[in-house]
Amino acid sequence: MNEPKKVYLQSLGCPKNLVDSEVMLGTLASQGYELTTDRNAAEVIVVNTCGFLQAAAKESIDTILDLAREKKSGNCQKLVVAGCLAQRYQGELPKELPEADLFIGTNDYARIGELLEGIPDREYIHKPLYVHHSETPRLLATAPHTAYVKIAEGCNHTCSFCIIPKLRGKQRSRPVDDISREIKNLKRMGVQEFNLIAQDTTDYGGDLHDGTTIEKLFRALA
Repeated sequence: MNEPKKVYLQSLGCPKNLVDSEVMLGTLASQGYELTTDRNAAEVIVVNTCGFLQAAAKESIDTILDLAREKKSGNCQKLVVAGCLAQRYQGELPKELPEADLFIGTNDYARIGELLEGIPDREYIHKPLYVHHSETPRLLATAPHTAYVKIAEGCNHTCSFCIIPKLRGKQRSRPVDDISREIKNLKRMGVQEFNLIAQDTTDYGGDLHDGTTIEKLFRALA
């Protein structure tokens, strides 16, 4: 990248998706991209989508089409569709949305800088296995005093009404010490309120098979 490119990111959906958006912002900033809240000035526009419900999917599509206009009227050179909608409709969505230049699923969002610069494939969707850690670059999009802390990713329950395992994969709980390190990092940034989130917080630690539970996490953080 010869010059810093300006990036605008629109995050849709739940707080867990917002954490992913913050990781993408932190990754791009660490690789020299300039972040902007002005969509007209952005050379790269990212939409982190939600695809859990049909209403959410419609909102995501409408947002993508709205921001795609910047490729004609603004400075936008690349439009990126990331997140759950891309994961859910892999293979299908790129055909329906020729306006978008890159599709990134829920496994590869932390590689957005690399994918923008060097990977020629238009669609980058893999089985969801990734979960960020305490040293992953992250730029908060919440108020300065508060932050979400994702303690686990995915879900092991196969409820007939829910597609989370398809979108986010099986549960991957983060180790207690790694969560503690992230909270210490956030405290150094001035954060005072920490909201622990996951697809199923009560099931936290069960997949680690080492006795880790949500109670032990609370005790460690306390």
